[in-house]
Amino acid sequence: HFSGKLGKDVLPQIAGTLNLAGVSARIPQLPQPISDVNAKINFTGKTAELPETAFHIGKSEIRLAAKVASFAPLNLTYWVSSPELRLVDLRAPTAEPKKPEILKNLTSEGTVLVKDGALTYRGNVNSPAGTIADGDYTNLQTSASFVNRVATIESMNVNAFGGSLTAKGNYDMRESTPRFAATTNVKAMDLTQIFRAVRPSAPQNIRGAINMDLDLTGAGKDWNSIQNALKGKGKAEVVNGALVDINLAESVLSGATGIPGAVNLVPADVKNKYPAIFSSKDTEFKQLRGSAIIGDGKARTDDLVVSEAEFETQGKG
Repeated sequence: HFSGKLGKDVLPQIAGTLNLAGVSARIPQLPQPISDVNAKINFTGKTAELPETAFHIGKSEIRLAAKVASFAPLNLTYWVSSPELRLVDLRAPTAEPKKPEILKNLTSEGTVLVKDGALTYRGNVNSPAGTIADGDYTNLQTSASFVNRVATIESMNVNAFGGSLTAKGNYDMRESTPRFAATTNVKAMDLTQIFRAVRPSAPQNIRGAINMDLDLTGAGKDWNSIQNALKGKGKAEVVNGALVDINLAESVLSGATGIPGAVNLVPADVKNKYPAIFSSKDTEFKQLRGSAIIGDGKARTDDLVVSEAEFETQGKG
């Protein structure tokens, strides 16, 4: 039953039910179709309610419940869950991952408001475990919003690679050139696990646990423009690690003297006194730390330090 007026920003009151049985649909933004929609939407005047309903996007099972407080302006709240949400069902992969990208036991709830053509969103996403970009994670928790054409990650927390990551940031689309800002904190992540996931074919030249703080701002729509506008600062340290297949003493002496194999000039009694420095093919260290200033397409450090019980090496560049 419809009653009232229909016009710009004006909708009639609707009373009744809409039954959907076995409905499927194709949405251009999704690589996989929506299928198996069986739902009953209840309309009560200027409001509506969708009880919890199950359907599929590709092979992912989704459960959705929603309440519409008003249609003009549109004001709704939602609740979504999925036992296993496959990211390949939501977006085409940029590269072929070794492991399926899955968000397990996903839950999300939030509010959506559309008024005078402007979209406002506030919500959260949680997943206790899953895999993204060949990396396994636990305890993913995010809180985000979209207000006045500014997308904001108010908080993100996740455990991965044996450590944890927290982040926040925003993406401002109010100008023709989008601007962004981001702050990231990493604690005790295993570098070996990170490099194997991000660059599996690259040489694994470093191991250890990394702590890092990074604060960045920038602007642009593609990497070529972003890297020149990127500004910020960061600091990092790698604890209880090693430079793999690198003898730092040999590298430093050869670089300082310009003579390949200059380490052979070191007296034998000195080499015997410090075998961990001169005889090992790897350089074990207690700490590798430094900070960097980022700007004009460059990152510069003036306080790089590699320290061990028997030596300390400093660098900049």
